[in-house]
Amino acid sequence: MRVFKVIPNKLSKQLENQFPQLKSRDCDLDEFNYVARVCIFDHFLDANEAMELIDYVSTEERAERDLKWSALYDALLQSFDVYLVKYRSRKVVFKAPRSAELLKLRLNMPESAGYVSFIIPSLELWYQQYWDDTHLICYQNPEKLSAIKQAVKNSGLFWLE
Repeated sequence: MRVFKVIPNKLSKQLENQFPQLKSRDCDLDEFNYVARVCIFDHFLDANEAMELIDYVSTEERAERDLKWSALYDALLQSFDVYLVKYRSRKVVFKAPRSAELLKLRLNMPESAGYVSFIIPSLELWYQQYWDDTHLICYQNPEKLSAIKQAVKNSGLFWLE
């Protein structure tokens, strides 16, 4: 079953207007006012730490990390409307999840199904999963972020700026 569904054109246009930075696949992070990371680690890793903590993860450690990410996804999906960001022919396409359960399943399998990029319009935020247990967040207004920062903290993850 497909996880995402097409949204009405009117909503799609509203999202395009709210996130003009995403109109082109060649979006530059500098087009957002702020950039942060959500991370398993409490600091940015140097090269040696990265090799040790990212490249060689035990099965038990991977399971612990996955539980933290899953807790964050639960919190986000319970609190916010989320829309997938995808590109077709270099044009942005927004899609809505068919259900929170399906989206959570999809978010929890990035290695096999690919990484997800989504927006949270109420926070003016673009969220991008990455392979190294550090996810990128681009946002416009820091005053809107208290709820997501609390969700990150409650999940056992860290907000790095």
